[in-house]
Amino acid sequence: MASRVSAMLTSALMLAVALNFEPTRAGMTALILSGPNPMRRLSAFLSGIYTMGLIVGLLVLFIFHRALLGSSDFGAAKVQIGIGFAALVLAALIAANIKLPTRSRRSSTSGVPADAQQNELDLDKVGLLTKLLTHSARVTSESPPWVLVVLGMACSLPSIDFVAVLVLIAASGAPALTQIGVLLLFLTVGNSATVLPLLSYSIAPSRTIDKVQAFQRWIRSRSRRDFAVMLAVLGTFFIAAGVTNL
Repeated sequence: MASRVSAMLTSALMLAVALNFEPTRAGMTALILSGPNPMRRLSAFLSGIYTMGLIVGLLVLFIFHRALLGSSDFGAAKVQIGIGFAALVLAALIAANIKLPTRSRRSSTSGVPADAQQNELDLDKVGLLTKLLTHSARVTSESPPWVLVVLGMACSLPSIDFVAVLVLIAASGAPALTQIGVLLLFLTVGNSATVLPLLSYSIAPSRTIDKVQAFQRWIRSRSRRDFAVMLAVLGTFFIAAGVTNL
């Protein structure tokens, strides 16, 4: 039991760290900190994230877990291997499409310097996110706190990594209190990009805003290849951990 809980906890922490690289949450945190009453608004946004995460997590772990695992005996090791293979497949799909936009652009921009083409590709890559965040700036600065609670709940809607963590926790067979503790740990570590700025803003507001904005720019500057590599490393880790725990 101890080894299964340890394997589940390690896997949950790995997925939680990866969750911090989601562009939407980093962008929302940066926008909220740049607006009025950042502490109050960021607290509301974070409370929405925790509320949705706990509601979905507790429902799945203690009510709907049999629908996810079925009647078969799914061990945590098998779940880890399954998550690892899924991550590798997703990484391969992302990497396989990495040159498609470049070819299309080059076919219609003959004579345009390579650097200019690359700049246009970078703008295309982050254009949708930039428009979304620009539109969200007015919402985060002018709306009442309850709107930010709703936004936090929307950002915390079940994702693939969150479902994977819930399956891991349910398959571990750990006691109920342990499962709840791991769920809370996952939500805290997985939202470190929001939790840490909330804690540090009262001490060093300007430095906190600079760090959050720098982190947001770094995420937005990552290429598809970078994310494919990250997924491949994560998938390899999960397969190795699953095979070890069989």
